[in-house]
Amino acid sequence: MNYRRVVIGFTVLISLYMFFWWVGNSTYIRMDDPKILLYMNGSSQMGYSSLLAYGTYYCLIYLAFLNFSISTESVIVLTRTNRKKFIHKYIGYIFIISLLFALVITIVNVVMTTLFLGYEYLIQERFYIACMFSWVSLFFFYSIVGLVMKAMSDLTKSNLIGLVSSFFIVSIFYFVGRSFHNVWTPVKDLIMFEGVLSNVLSNLMIAIIYLKQLIIAIGLCIIVRIIFNEKDMLPNEN
Repeated sequence: MNYRRVVIGFTVLISLYMFFWWVGNSTYIRMDDPKILLYMNGSSQMGYSSLLAYGTYYCLIYLAFLNFSISTESVIVLTRTNRKKFIHKYIGYIFIISLLFALVITIVNVVMTTLFLGYEYLIQERFYIACMFSWVSLFFFYSIVGLVMKAMSDLTKSNLIGLVSSFFIVSIFYFVGRSFHNVWTPVKDLIMFEGVLSNVLSNLMIAIIYLKQLIIAIGLCIIVRIIFNEKDMLPNEN
């Protein structure tokens, strides 16, 4: 992982998401009722924390950030003896980048909303608790997206195709979930922020969402390892 690139990307992401937050909420800042800003900001249907944002353009930004931050493997250096070590490290990098990406989305929301609505009011409205639960859910989700991209990149032997195809897959999940309300997709589980903020998610429901995300992530880790171990790295490999 290129740490210099991570720092640069992290800085760009903060600026970009501050812009997204302002564009999505500037209309509601001027309104007298603070609940309007709070709940429009937390809506899963539109705005900064919407499923559309999480499942489409935030996803594309994440994939670009991931590709920018992690160097690709060298066919000269990698052999079958060190593949296991490499893929474990690569998967670890995906989790780190996903954690940072989810953290940016959450921190920007926390700072900007606190700036306009105040700490005490947001404590009463469970805002910070909602942000914490949402951060964990976003971390799992984007880790899943990153693992899908790695699998697709190794299958197609192209980072670009891996990025585009994984973005396409996640976008399909979003639009299928939007069109068919009874059909579950991983994108639908990103209602954590709105659900906790509105107090409609029980502890059991939250645990089930996390469990589903964890199972998918573990399953994809196994799939990524299998695909990578079968990948031809050198022309003379057996």
